[in-house]
Amino acid sequence: MHNKQTIDIIVASSDEYMKYTTALMVSAIENTNKNYHLHFHILSNNLQEKTKEKVSMLHHFYDFDIDYTVIKSGICLDLPFCPNKHVNSKVGYLKLLSSSLFPNLSRALILDVDIIIIKDLAELWEINIDNYCVGAVPDFWYKKRPNNKYPYFNAGVLYANLTEWRKIDFEKQVLEIIPTKKLQFPEQDLFNEIFAGKTLYLDWGWNMETCAKATWFKALSEQEKQEVSANPKIIHYIAEYKPWDDHDLPYAEYWWYYARFTPFYENMLKDIESRTSYNHYREAINVIFNYHRNVLQYWRCKLLYNLTRGKTKAHYMTKKDKLKEKIKMAKNLLK
Repeated sequence: MHNKQTIDIIVASSDEYMKYTTALMVSAIENTNKNYHLHFHILSNNLQEKTKEKVSMLHHFYDFDIDYTVIKSGICLDLPFCPNKHVNSKVGYLKLLSSSLFPNLSRALILDVDIIIIKDLAELWEINIDNYCVGAVPDFWYKKRPNNKYPYFNAGVLYANLTEWRKIDFEKQVLEIIPTKKLQFPEQDLFNEIFAGKTLYLDWGWNMETCAKATWFKALSEQEKQEVSANPKIIHYIAEYKPWDDHDLPYAEYWWYYARFTPFYENMLKDIESRTSYNHYREAINVIFNYHRNVLQYWRCKLLYNLTRGKTKAHYMTKKDKLKEKIKMAKNLLK
C-alpha cells in the first residue's frame, strides 16, 4: 500500500509488442515525480503468461502496479485494418473502450507503444481538464486539413477525462459514426470527430512527433517548428520505422537508453542485429537489379543539370550524385 497519488496509464499492446511497452514503462517510472505512483493498464487481445512473467521482473527494480485486460472481441472488430499502425490496428482500437473497461477511473493517460517519456508525467497529470473530454497535441499535419474547424490532434498521447466520455456516451457515438464515415486512421479519426470542441490542446512537447523531415511538418510556421523541438517531454516515434528497427533514427538514443533497463533488452539487440543484416542485404539486391535504370536516370539528371539553373540545377546535382553512388555500389557488388 502507498499514500501517493496514482497516475493511471492505459496502453494498448500485444504479445509481440510488450517488450517495447516495457521501455515506455521504464521511461515513465524514471521520469515521474516520486510523490506519484504509476499504475499501468495493459489492453490486449493476445498476451501469454510467460510474457507477463518476464514483464513482472521489473518489480525487482521499480515500484509500480500493472494489470492486464485481454479482449478477444468487441468494438475493435468492427473497424478496418489500418496499415499505417505500428501495432496491429485491431489492438489499438481497444483504446475506444477505455471508459467502459475501467469504470472506476475518472481520468487516465492513454499512450501508444512507440513512445518514450523524458519529462515529469506529474506535470501533465496536474493540468486541469475538468471541462474537456481530452487533452491532446495537434498533429503536424493538421494544417493539411483546412476544412476542420478544430485542429486535428494525434491520438498517441491522450489525457482522457473518462467521466466526460461516459457523460456524452462516447462508445455509443463511436458505433453510430463507424458506418457513416470513411476512416483513414480509424480510432484517431473517431476521437477527433467526437471530441471536436471538447479538446484541450496541450503544449507541443507532450507529443513530440519524430518526423521533422515529413512534408506536412513543413506546413507549420517557423514559430510552431521551434515550439515542437524546443522542449520535448514525450517523444513519439510515429514514422514507419521505429527505434527498435533502426538505432540511427532521430531521437533513437533516448529509446535505447531506457530499453536497456528492461528484461527484454538482449532480445531486442538480437532482433535489431538480424533486421539490420536483412536490410543491408535487401538494399544490395535492389541496387543490383536497378543498375540499368539508375544508369539511364543518371544520364538524364546529368543532362538536366547542364540545362538548368538555380534551385533546379542544385536539385539535379543532388539527384545525380546519389545515382552515381548507387551505380558505384552495384559495380562493386558485381565484381
